[in-house]
Amino acid sequence: MTFRIAGGAIIAATALITASPALAGWDGFIKSNISQFGEPVRFEMEFDSNGYRLKDKTYNVPIEYRAEVSGVGRKLKAIDVNVQTTLYGPGRYAGVRRQLDQKAAWGKTVLPLRLAHLAPMAAAGKAACAKHGGASVKHVQVKLPLQMRVTFADGRKTREFTKDANVPAVFVCAAQPSRKTVDLQLEKLKVYTLPAKPACGEPVRMVAEFWTNKPGTVSFQYVRGDGEKQNALVTTEKVNGGYAKRWGKTYTFSQSESRKYMVVVNGHKASSNWVPIDVNCG
Repeated sequence: MTFRIAGGAIIAATALITASPALAGWDGFIKSNISQFGEPVRFEMEFDSNGYRLKDKTYNVPIEYRAEVSGVGRKLKAIDVNVQTTLYGPGRYAGVRRQLDQKAAWGKTVLPLRLAHLAPMAAAGKAACAKHGGASVKHVQVKLPLQMRVTFADGRKTREFTKDANVPAVFVCAAQPSRKTVDLQLEKLKVYTLPAKPACGEPVRMVAEFWTNKPGTVSFQYVRGDGEKQNALVTTEKVNGGYAKRWGKTYTFSQSESRKYMVVVNGHKASSNWVPIDVNCG
């Protein structure tokens, strides 16, 4: 046990751990006031796109407490309680009794704890639900670790001592919404030549442009007017305006030529119109 003196100094008091109140001069306790068959404190963990978070509301925590001091010049000043966790640190103090001027104080009360008081439990709940949560509501049994801080006057000095307790609690992890799988869909298909009017002896490129609803692979057939076919595929990727990919094939004709091409997309019931290549070398 440690005691704090106003001004921040810390004095070790290991010998007082087993001392009686009469010998030590101060003592007390804090404990859960939930009955054997009572409901534990239910921490509601909501789920959104950022994961789990503690619902913003008041959580009522029933406790029983007692604090007392003895000796000349000693009187209680205040009793406060906060959440104390090993992994996630302490929460903000909630006042139980303030402006005391007496030797002893005791009672039963309900702590109305908000997010600021429960910040450590919010972090613990996020981790617990991330591990155990799923498609259905999950309950994770835990203990709410509380620490009572008793501040008292000792002559002209101000001292304090602490007592710990665990209150039964449960994280109620909300069900995570099911993630629907969206099938790849072809949204737009364009086939054209570059340049639009091919010239004799100059390269001309037949271009197929695929637009989809998400990144994915599109399989297709490149068909010539005489029935000749070529199988090919592209993988669309993020671009301005959606997901797209271009595929092309370049030709150079040194004599007059007239042919046509089209693209037939496999599995999407889509095809382009015939696109001609007419080159006049006369």
